[in-house]
Amino acid sequence: MTQSPKDAWNQRYSEEGFAYGHEPNDFFKSNMHHIPQKGKVLFIAEGEGRNAVYAASQGFESVAFDISEAGKRKAEHWMKQCQTQIEYHIADLNHFDFGIEEWDAIIFVYSHFPKPVQQNAFAKTCLALRKHGMVIMECFSEKHLEVRHLSNVGGPADRALLYDTEEVRQGFSALHQLHLQEELIELNEGKYHQGRGWVIQGIFRKV
Repeated sequence: MTQSPKDAWNQRYSEEGFAYGHEPNDFFKSNMHHIPQKGKVLFIAEGEGRNAVYAASQGFESVAFDISEAGKRKAEHWMKQCQTQIEYHIADLNHFDFGIEEWDAIIFVYSHFPKPVQQNAFAKTCLALRKHGMVIMECFSEKHLEVRHLSNVGGPADRALLYDTEEVRQGFSALHQLHLQEELIELNEGKYHQGRGWVIQGIFRKV
């Protein structure tokens, strides 16, 4: 029997330590200045909470969701260690209510879904951002399949779960594009993101 995504992520996040480290993603951290101070930020498929907890420690209102209860437990433990607060929901993307004009930023950091769910995420994001709200994104691109087997860089082995630059551009076409680039980078995030990977990095603003 094939393991469900929920069971697979619960198994991974139940392991000792942080699967992708406890430090925030570099691209997200270096672009947080785009987000309004003390803004309300949504973290999609946030796993063990490394980005949401860091943002909360910097004065942002952090809300996260993921399908993994084990990820939530790890995130809440890390939140207490960092003496800060995040709001964490157990939900999948199709059923989480993004709301309308609710967020100052929505963050996609290695949040991978099938293509139809990706499109749903883009559409919900565009509606859910407040005026001047931001999207900050770093996810594996379809080209990642060329290098995935060369190291312990991780990422989906299924092209249908990866991102295409033009699909991202079209999905966020209602927003102003500040940055969109496909790039081969060196990852050093915990034990499961080690090595070179092809990623799409994007920054968009609602005008």
